[in-house]
Amino acid sequence: MRFSTILFPLLGLLSIPALARRPPTNQTTPPYPNKLRIAQIFAPLTQSSLSGFLVHVAPDVDWALMGTHLLAEQYYNRTIFAIDALAQLANVLDRSHLISMTLTNIVGGGDEE
Repeated sequence: MRFSTILFPLLGLLSIPALARRPPTNQTTPPYPNKLRIAQIFAPLTQSSLSGFLVHVAPDVDWALMGTHLLAEQYYNRTIFAIDALAQLANVLDRSHLISMTLTNIVGGGDEE
């Protein structure tokens, strides 16, 4: 009961477009985004917007979050990541407070790759 009463309201916060795709360009795209683009991609997390971040994540992502924290795991698509991450966070966070992240450093990107 507790799981569903916490998780399902949180899932309502997600509005991930089903067909989030990058618009086609006629220019040659560099293989890696530059630091400015990386900062733009992660900016929604600084404003407590998981869905704003997830639109930049490929639907079929194979993503390993390393470490010993609650979210450390292998995720095989964007939806599973969103559901599992919210389920883990719902068990430990006070829902009356929004969480946000602060981007402090970007290593790599663009010309550094």
